[in-house]
Amino acid sequence: MFCACSKVDVDRRAGNSASREVKMRQGKDALADMYPAFQSQRCMIHIKSAHPAKFEAAYAALFDALWQESMNLAEQDLLLQVLQRVFSQTEAEAILQATKTVDVKGRLMKNTEHAWKDLGAYGAPWFWVGDGEGREEAFFGSDRWGYM
Repeated sequence: MFCACSKVDVDRRAGNSASREVKMRQGKDALADMYPAFQSQRCMIHIKSAHPAKFEAAYAALFDALWQESMNLAEQDLLLQVLQRVFSQTEAEAILQATKTVDVKGRLMKNTEHAWKDLGAYGAPWFWVGDGEGREEAFFGSDRWGYM
C-alpha cells in the first residue's frame, strides 16, 4: 500500500499534471522510522469488512496523512487522529482494537500471500486494477499512476 520513493520518482510524479499533487517521503530511512506499518494495513483490512462505505475515504485519509503530511502512522495516537477524520472516536478506537485480533492479522497475511503467490507481486507499490468489465492488469511502481 505504501512505499518510499526516489527523487527521480518524485520529480517524475511532479511533472505529471494528471496526477494528484503528493509530497513523497524520500531517502533510505523513509519507511524504517514508520514501522510497524502493518498497523495501517490492518486498519484497512478491518474497515473493508466492517465499514465498506467508508473504505475509500479511510484510504484517502491514511494516504494523505502519510505522503502529504509525513505523519508517522506507526504512532498509535497519530493513527487514531487520522482515523477520526473519517470515523467517530468510538469507531476509530474499535478499529485499532480490531487490528490486534488473529482474524485481521490472518486476513492481511492471506492477502499478502495471494498477491505474492497468485498475482506475482514482487514489490511495492503493487496494484491489481480492474475495469469492472472483467479486464484486470497489474501495475508496479510509483510512476505508473497515469496508466491506472
